[in-house]
Amino acid sequence: MDIFAAQVAPAINTLVSHIHFCSLGCSNTSKSTNPQVRMSFGEDAPQALQILLKTPLPPHESSRCALELADLVEIVRECANTAKTFDVLKGKGGKKQKNEERPPKSDPATNDPALIEKCVHGVEEALITMERRQCIYAFHVCTRNCGRRASGSGMFDGEALCTCVHALSKVLSRPEACTNEVEKGCHLVVMKCCEGLVEYVRDKQGSGAGTSSKVSFGGAGSSGAGVRLRAVSECSKMLSNGIQNVMREVSTLTNGHAETILEVMENEVLKLEEKLFQRFLEEVKKDVTSCIKLGYLDFAIANAVDEEAEDDVVFDQKPLYSGNSSFPGYLSASLLAIVRCRARVQKSIGETTIRRSQNVTYLQIAMSLASNTLIEALCKAIHDRSGRISGKQADMMANELQFLVNTLNKDLSEEVLQKAEECRRIMFSKTGRGKGMHGDGPDGLAAIEELERLGRVYVMCLGSEE
Repeated sequence: MDIFAAQVAPAINTLVSHIHFCSLGCSNTSKSTNPQVRMSFGEDAPQALQILLKTPLPPHESSRCALELADLVEIVRECANTAKTFDVLKGKGGKKQKNEERPPKSDPATNDPALIEKCVHGVEEALITMERRQCIYAFHVCTRNCGRRASGSGMFDGEALCTCVHALSKVLSRPEACTNEVEKGCHLVVMKCCEGLVEYVRDKQGSGAGTSSKVSFGGAGSSGAGVRLRAVSECSKMLSNGIQNVMREVSTLTNGHAETILEVMENEVLKLEEKLFQRFLEEVKKDVTSCIKLGYLDFAIANAVDEEAEDDVVFDQKPLYSGNSSFPGYLSASLLAIVRCRARVQKSIGETTIRRSQNVTYLQIAMSLASNTLIEALCKAIHDRSGRISGKQADMMANELQFLVNTLNKDLSEEVLQKAEECRRIMFSKTGRGKGMHGDGPDGLAAIEELERLGRVYVMCLGSEE
């Protein structure tokens, strides 16, 4: 045993130190808890050569070294166990014989009985450092590829991240020691994907604005609405399934030690999803509001007479919508904006996709906002002109408001329904009858029924009729 401590252990220590330097070159950090790797050769070489020797190996060579270091750890550990066995046998052997060979004198540092344990610790540190580099390299490649897909194709590739973590689980022998690198790597990939989606939306909006000489209906931002919704859809998929799949792989790899990465990844995706979807809703609100143009109410209705001189019988005999009447333009424009909003959401995200932050579908949220915005904007426009519109115009607006309420009822909030009813009561008070006007054309259709006939295509598109 003394001979082993004096000759074999120092040799193993020298070999381990040399392998440590050749495989790593330098440590991952310069912190005191992770000191620099000691050079085993080349200390007298020129400075440029020393820098080259201390440079970490390329990823492929690092992976090969990591596998061989794992084997070396087992070999050195076996040596340490053998040394312990010799030590036990020496303790049981009694007194040392007179003619027993004495070990040669050497440096006290090499006679340290714990030298072999230091060798085990050193090669273990080298292995952990190398495997941490494997994680860094793997996530760097994954980050670059996922970022390109996000910015170029608008795809949040959570599957690639799962594959990366799964591949690491097959090659890492000390995954618990790499938990920090795994968490940072997953966060970096998700963050880069989010940045790529933002760049994708920005580029598509810019290219759409530059290639089209005509602005499509719904405002200048309508060309980017579909792009934004596609990005929202990718975020939604990641929140519903992607992140959970990644977490299963991470939990398997780190044996459940990565506890904070789930919340970190979800927060990154939720922030992007909130920003993109909120921007889409703002555009929908702006488009619907811009359709409410009641300037024509400031002019008298053609062939109208002084209503204050008319009696009720004469007034009731003049239906507002009959013959060649057309559907009011502002109603057509506003309902078309809502139909387009519904079509975009259904095409990009789907009809049943749930928004995680609100636990309702994206379609419900968009349709509710668009419908409520339309009724509120119309009520405001009517209130702004209530002091100067005639009784016939008031009756007409009350009927049109009721038609919208009937058409959009399933998407309207209780507060907006109350506002609409209050606005109708104000309009009825101007007619002096307290109820809407009913036409008595050849088909006996009332004014609201005539509006439903004229705007039947919108009623069908919005799903208010079977």
